[in-house]
Amino acid sequence: MKKPLLLFAASLVIFISCSNKDTGLNVLADTTVVNFQADYLIIQQENQLLRLDSLEQQHRFDSLYNYYNITKGQFDTTLNYHKKDINRWIEFHQKVSRRLETLQLREIHPPNL
Repeated sequence: MKKPLLLFAASLVIFISCSNKDTGLNVLADTTVVNFQADYLIIQQENQLLRLDSLEQQHRFDSLYNYYNITKGQFDTTLNYHKKDINRWIEFHQKVSRRLETLQLREIHPPNL
């Protein structure tokens, strides 16, 4: 009687450990990725309004990555992680929207790059 129960418990542990495929991903903290995305969108709009050339635009984006101490690869990995789950993806965009609204209300600007 104990063997089937032990076998079931072992199978359950293996199933749970194998089902988490996101383990080991270099996913950024929620606060970091939300703040980065909000600042990125603002800088993107500023670049268009200021009609900066592509080299200046890229310099500003590179400076933003440096400011947050992240890489494009880390950011892309994090976005892909959020995209895998529609609810997580929607929540991410809601957080970015709330961050933008907060910045607008407080008239806080992204880092001066």
